[in-house]
Amino acid sequence: MTETIKWKNVTIQDEVVPKQSEIKLPDDLAELIYMAKLAEEAERFDEMLLCIRKYVRLNSELDTEERNLLSVAYKNVITPRRNAWRVITSIESRENAKENSATLPFVVNMRRQLEAELSPLCDDLLSLLDTYLIPAAQGGEAKVFYLKMKGDYHRYYAEIDSGDGQRQQP
Repeated sequence: MTETIKWKNVTIQDEVVPKQSEIKLPDDLAELIYMAKLAEEAERFDEMLLCIRKYVRLNSELDTEERNLLSVAYKNVITPRRNAWRVITSIESRENAKENSATLPFVVNMRRQLEAELSPLCDDLLSLLDTYLIPAAQGGEAKVFYLKMKGDYHRYYAEIDSGDGQRQQP
């Protein structure tokens, strides 16, 4: 069964941002790996992530190259959001220091949006690790790789944790 992923168009100030598209994901493992590599070369990391995620669900025993594709896909989707979150929290600290900052609500909303984007990405990878990859890991190298990834993504959660206790550990 071919899986179709539809990306909705994003509208910013009445302008449609042509970032999102529709791709069909094959069930063939070799085709999924090829598509992931193709997406990586084209720097379309969101699509790379979709390919490698489906690959993991179909085949949870990854070789070194496949593990690296998984790592690169998630890293390149999450890193820009983490960097943006750091910039916004720095601005939020400056705005908090001002009395009656008129722009603080905008900054807080953007920080919350970034947190809302980061959390599901971390959840997704942690779920793949716990459900498919760690249980199927053959040999110490693969298991260490996955456990390190798991620790890294829990650390990313800790970085954005607002302390409100609303997020539950996967």
